[in-house]
Amino acid sequence: MWTLIKREIDDCRVFFVAGVAHAVFVILVLISSLSGGLNIGAGAGPLFLLVGMLLFCGMGAGQMYMDRTRGISCFLSTLSVTRGAIFTARVITGVLLILVTLVPMAAGGVIVLKVVLQPIPAYQTMFLDIARTVFLLSLACYSLGLLTGWAPGRVIPTLGGATLTFILMPIVIIKGFGVETAAILVLLTVAALLRSRQHFVSTSF
Repeated sequence: MWTLIKREIDDCRVFFVAGVAHAVFVILVLISSLSGGLNIGAGAGPLFLLVGMLLFCGMGAGQMYMDRTRGISCFLSTLSVTRGAIFTARVITGVLLILVTLVPMAAGGVIVLKVVLQPIPAYQTMFLDIARTVFLLSLACYSLGLLTGWAPGRVIPTLGGATLTFILMPIVIIKGFGVETAAILVLLTVAALLRSRQHFVSTSF
C-alpha cells in the first residue's frame, strides 16, 4: 500500500506543490492583515477557500483522468495489485494533500485565535465549526473530482467537478458551519466515493 501511495504522490507532486504554496500564501496574507484588524484576511477568505476547493477537485479529477488515459491501473493490475487497493491509495493521497494544505492554515488560525482574539469560548467553538466544515468541504470536492475524472471525454473531467464545486459553496454560505452542513457534506462525500470506487473497480480498461 505504501508503494502505491508513494507512486500517487509522485504522479501528483504538482498538486502538492500548489497546496503548499496556497497554504503559505494564505498564512502570509493572514500575518499581514493582523495589523489591519483582520479585514484583509476576512475579505479574501471566500476566494482562498474557492481556490483550495478547486485544487482538491482538480487533484481527484487529475488522478482518475491520468489513469484512464494512460492505463496506469491496468499496468499495476498485472503486478497482482487489486484495483480496490489502487483506489484506496489514491484516496489516501488525496486526504494527504488536503491535510498538507489545511493544517498549516489551521495552525495560523489557532495562533490568531490565541494571540489576537483571545481564548474566548465563543471564538473557539466558531473556529472548530469552521475548521470541520472546511475539511469536509475539501473532502467532498476531492471526491467529486474523482467521480467526474473517470467520465469519458475531456469536458466532464475538466469542468464537471469544478461546476459541482461552485454549487457546493452556496450550501455552506446558506447553511453556515453547523452540524446540518457537516451531515450534508459527509453524505455527499460517501456517495461520491462509493460511486467512484464502483466505477473504478468494475471497469476493464
